[in-house]
Amino acid sequence: MFFPMLRKRAKWVFVLLAAAFGIGFIGFGVGGQGGGGVADVIGGVFGREGDAQISANKAQENLADNPDDPEARLDFAQALSAEQRFDEAPAAYESYLELEPNDTQALQELALLYQASVGQSTQRAQILQQDALLSDPSTLVLFDPTSTPFTQTLAENELTSRIADAANQEAEAAFDEAADRAGPWLVTIERLAVLSPNSPTLQLQLGQAAEAADDTDKAIAAYIRALELDPGGAASVQVRDRVILIGGEVPDELNQVIDERAAQVRIDPNAPIFEQPGEGGGAGAPRGSIGEQSPIGNVGEDTGGG
Repeated sequence: MFFPMLRKRAKWVFVLLAAAFGIGFIGFGVGGQGGGGVADVIGGVFGREGDAQISANKAQENLADNPDDPEARLDFAQALSAEQRFDEAPAAYESYLELEPNDTQALQELALLYQASVGQSTQRAQILQQDALLSDPSTLVLFDPTSTPFTQTLAENELTSRIADAANQEAEAAFDEAADRAGPWLVTIERLAVLSPNSPTLQLQLGQAAEAADDTDKAIAAYIRALELDPGGAASVQVRDRVILIGGEVPDELNQVIDERAAQVRIDPNAPIFEQPGEGGGAGAPRGSIGEQSPIGNVGEDTGGG
């Protein structure tokens, strides 16, 4: 009863979301020794120690006096983020972007907020999925070669089956919620990609956001575009494999280039994504390349035209 949902929902994208957090968070020194949670990370991004950060209350007062002032709107949005009021901050950013729609820095900050929301929702869904698996006696029997007639009978019990079904439904609903939350993240990355159409990092993130939002066609298109822009990027082999896995096709010529570049820099296709050398054999991927460890990509730095 559980496995059809498990096959549907145990997506590579939710594993890759951890890598997406690497893009957003590793650049800020998070993930190493002493790293905090998502709230600490985002709070650190918007309000580092030593910065003269206006309080959200003060920023709100200034905004009330100057409702059409872009700077007042941005101050309020950043102050909300610095105070970890993450439920309120996105709307404030959207309000500012109505006046300054091409502010890439603000779009990056907004994308980080949406990305964190998706990550938190996904984490909850994965926990529920694990709980559902453990609540289903039939799966325990399947994985336990030493199961007894008693446990096999328990697996067929109607009450335990209903409990497992309820847990499955709760996990399914949580994944649906994560997909819904991915919608605004996808829209924000799309806006950044329009401003920097030749950034492979943004195309990779666009693919991740599209997958999280259950838009497979858009994800495939974005991944292929990332590969076209940077076929020698650190994650190119994994991204190529992902395109194929979710039903896309990579042109033969592009496949050949990816394989040649991977051989040149000795990329290990099994190594963790975003932790391999980029083209040129340096210590890390080139800035703007697939696999770059930076907050929401360096949108001002495109890696070649397309």
